[in-house]
Amino acid sequence: MTLVLALGATGPAAGSDGGVDADAFDRISTTVRELSSHGSRLPGYPGDGYAADFIERELRAAGVDNVSREPYELAVPIDKGASMEILDGRGRSISMLSLWPNLVRTNTTGPEGITGNLFYGGQGEHADFDGHQMWGAVVLLEFNSWKNWKNAAALGAAAIIFIEPDETTLFESRKKWSWAPVDVPRFWLSRQAALALRQELGDGELPVRVQARMDYENRTTWNIWGTVPGVDPQLQDQIIVVESYFDAISVVPAAAPGAESTAGVAALLEYARYLHDHPPARTVVLLASGSHFQQQTGAFAFLNRHARSLAPFRGRMPVRFVADSLNVERLVRETSKRNLPLDTLGIDLRLDDGADRRARVPARASTASGCRNRQSACD
Repeated sequence: MTLVLALGATGPAAGSDGGVDADAFDRISTTVRELSSHGSRLPGYPGDGYAADFIERELRAAGVDNVSREPYELAVPIDKGASMEILDGRGRSISMLSLWPNLVRTNTTGPEGITGNLFYGGQGEHADFDGHQMWGAVVLLEFNSWKNWKNAAALGAAAIIFIEPDETTLFESRKKWSWAPVDVPRFWLSRQAALALRQELGDGELPVRVQARMDYENRTTWNIWGTVPGVDPQLQDQIIVVESYFDAISVVPAAAPGAESTAGVAALLEYARYLHDHPPARTVVLLASGSHFQQQTGAFAFLNRHARSLAPFRGRMPVRFVADSLNVERLVRETSKRNLPLDTLGIDLRLDDGADRRARVPARASTASGCRNRQSACD
């Protein structure tokens, strides 16, 4: 079994003359727009479920055999709402979005919220804070300010609100959260609302109350896959897995439409259509995996589920492992000297049928974990 992580440049979007197939290009473009137009595709958010439905439907429409949709769970930060109430007697409240948690510290404020004076802190340089009491303050910052929000946090700010920028970079976004559980909630405010608020603030301050709820929750996402059988009798037993992920990521979990991240799975679906009209010699498994941005959980879930347990992969994995060449007597002797039961090491030994068990292995030791062939000393 071979796992292929990228599609070749001369694949289904290439015309017979080596140019771009206009119809294929249009289909890929349509898929990109469709998948990036239904909300955040971070696992646990509406766009992720929509994408899984869409991909399953398109694989079936392309004639892919035995399309399967396999669920699994993972923990993700779920934004349950955030707002800022301006306490000037005019009853104004502005909706916001939570940023990615600081490690395990989400942006939840508790029912009482965070009350403090809001002021505009510009780029977050120390000079931008002159004239303001930092302890307990709520600071409005430009998003493209590198990691300077930590300057405000270090001086006692209670919360940070970032102004949605016209454009930004991946590197700017990565600086807006911490690997440490810093107890400073951070939020994203739409540009239109933020610019109006910035103008109102000027060099002054406004009393505000910030309230938010964000929880880590176990949510379901999916791997969707199917098979295109090979047509060459000599090669069809060889399996090639072509994989692309369909989720997206953002420093603002509830705002991850991820148009760029759809390119791979859009090409995967077009490849499925191509294979329908151009049957491959080898068997091809097409895999759309979830939760790529959570340590590639989807790809690992697929391999863990199929590589050693289900057809057609099981027959292509070795049955006998390194335990066949293991010095069993030495293993038992050395672990016994250290008072280490073999099962605590994930090892379970078994002798050949008919062998004298009492002479060689203690009663507690029997079979190599994961082995099933009783013909060998350790399967």
